[in-house]
Amino acid sequence: MNKLTELANKYKSDKGTSFDAGNAFVHGFTKVYNTYFKQFEGQHPVILEIGVFRGSSIKMINEYYNGDCEIYCFDIDENCKSYIDDLGDNVHFYVINQGDPKALMNFVDEMNSKRITFNMIIDDGSHALYHQILSMLCLYKLVDIIL
Repeated sequence: MNKLTELANKYKSDKGTSFDAGNAFVHGFTKVYNTYFKQFEGQHPVILEIGVFRGSSIKMINEYYNGDCEIYCFDIDENCKSYIDDLGDNVHFYVINQGDPKALMNFVDEMNSKRITFNMIIDDGSHALYHQILSMLCLYKLVDIIL
């Protein structure tokens, strides 16, 4: 089992492989994600995750890179921030509705003004196809890899 999958299971992320993690669905995405994450080891990657939920995958990413990364994340629910408050100054939370093109473009404008680009974007937000397409159309100029 790869390190990313072990961390997903540790933090009870549905991206892992363990039904013991308490998830109704276990997707095993970390088997694929691992290839991409390895590319950025030792490079202080900058990652955007759409959808925070309980913060499991944010914690997984942060530990995978030993905190030597920048993680930007957004969720429609401002209460999700409480799950990741203790992770450190390298984790940046935004309240954004993935289905709101104006909110997405405001985020893009802010990232552009700060000259921030992402090594990868992980879309685990609403799971609505039109939100995924909208996010891709708005965010693609900021990213190297979209997962």
